[in-house]
Amino acid sequence: MKMSLAQFHEKYLLAKPPRSLFFIFLLTAISAWYVQDFKLAQILTLGVVFLAIFLMFTLFFRTLILALIAIVPNLVVGVSVLGLMGGVGISFTDK
Repeated sequence: MKMSLAQFHEKYLLAKPPRSLFFIFLLTAISAWYVQDFKLAQILTLGVVFLAIFLMFTLFFRTLILALIAIVPNLVVGVSVLGLMGGVGISFTDK
């Protein structure tokens, strides 16, 4: 049985909004916030990345002490690379 475009629209699009619509609005709001405050967003993103690495180390080593020891070299390398980029004049925002 073929369905007309009007029937498809009524059945699937007008019945109730898809759950993914919420995530589309959420991602739109986040991207708008990133554009408005790009430097703060970069700092927060790096913080979230290092937190995720720390949590993975905690799960992998199963002790907090070993996870702290393992995150130190990662922080040193991350800060060194970002410091070198800043010293040379390489920016994330420039193309």
